[in-house]
Amino acid sequence: MFGAYLVAKFSNDLSSLLGATFLGGEADDAAHSISVDGQGRVFVAGDTSASYNNTDGATYGSFPTTTGAFQENLSGCHHAFVSRFDSNLSSLQASSLVGLPGYNCGYSNGRGYVVGVDLLLDGTGRPYLAGWANSSGLPVRGGFQAIYKSSLNYYDLFVLRLDANLSDVQAVTYLGDTGSSWDSDYPSPDLALDPEGNVFITATVGSGSMPLSVDAYNPIFNQDTYLYAATDAYIAKLTPGLDHLLYGTFLGGKGYDTVLGLAVDPNGQMLVTGQTRDTGDPAGNFPTTAGAFDTHVGEGREDVFVSKLDIPENLVVSVKGPTIMIPGERADFILTYKNALKTTARNVVIVADLPKELAFVTTGNGGTFNTTGRCDNQMYWLMGDLAP
Repeated sequence: MFGAYLVAKFSNDLSSLLGATFLGGEADDAAHSISVDGQGRVFVAGDTSASYNNTDGATYGSFPTTTGAFQENLSGCHHAFVSRFDSNLSSLQASSLVGLPGYNCGYSNGRGYVVGVDLLLDGTGRPYLAGWANSSGLPVRGGFQAIYKSSLNYYDLFVLRLDANLSDVQAVTYLGDTGSSWDSDYPSPDLALDPEGNVFITATVGSGSMPLSVDAYNPIFNQDTYLYAATDAYIAKLTPGLDHLLYGTFLGGKGYDTVLGLAVDPNGQMLVTGQTRDTGDPAGNFPTTAGAFDTHVGEGREDVFVSKLDIPENLVVSVKGPTIMIPGERADFILTYKNALKTTARNVVIVADLPKELAFVTTGNGGTFNTTGRCDNQMYWLMGDLAP
């Protein structure tokens, strides 16, 4: 077994080994995260280099999966996996791959890589999985961002949710845009849930094209032109179904900022920790607040940071539709909304501006389209009161 990982269970005082097993196949396998549900079942997530190369049709390595799993067979160049054991680690109850169609495996221009995973269970035992993917092909179902947007084999962040039996992917979204969102030197993303089941994710990114919210703490990627490949922390909050972006922001200075950990307190406030490097310019260093324990990074040094963000409550509106339109052909857009406040929102009006290059056709559900006047080429919906 090459590159297999050990999963072990100890007594509370660490004096007894209660169970232990290897997990892996014939390829290089890496376990990154472990979690236990309310029934004591053990979930493990990671990635495997076992691959099916669509270029030569050969299978390289293997990884144990179970009948009825979401993905039993290899499909691309590098796969994420989620496996579930019984509480004694004596039985592999469910195990699934998460992969993409791939080709040119092992080359710099290879596609079909899924890497860098983190695992978190919700209150019903459903696993959320976060990582990076370098091509399209994830079974996007109801996700906020339905398509892979990066180019030149760069990686997009993704989050997905499986059922507890690992037989179905219930929700998926990409998070990224054109440009490099991830590099192999960046740490894996981290996940957390708030008491309402909303999903928080943070990751180190090297691109200023990540999806942001209008109330972002910092909507600008702080890359300094004199520092090659500078990075920032990216922080996002999504609904449990991964279909709405409730919050998105950058966090960092103008140098190399790396996020390494994430937690959410009972009030829904986020704590983020990581590492930052002195830029040589105090104004360009990582942001700190007055009265903090330490407000200055040492000259020429790297320091740890801890930040607490108060995520604002808001009303969320998303528009889904094609990103490329063909002249003369019809394109349909779907507008969805959610009240993320803890109280009823009164007299809500949703407004959407249409580019003047588009010719309006029709709308459903009571929308009104204005063709002339102060609000020309604008649609609006009178929603009344919206409950949380």
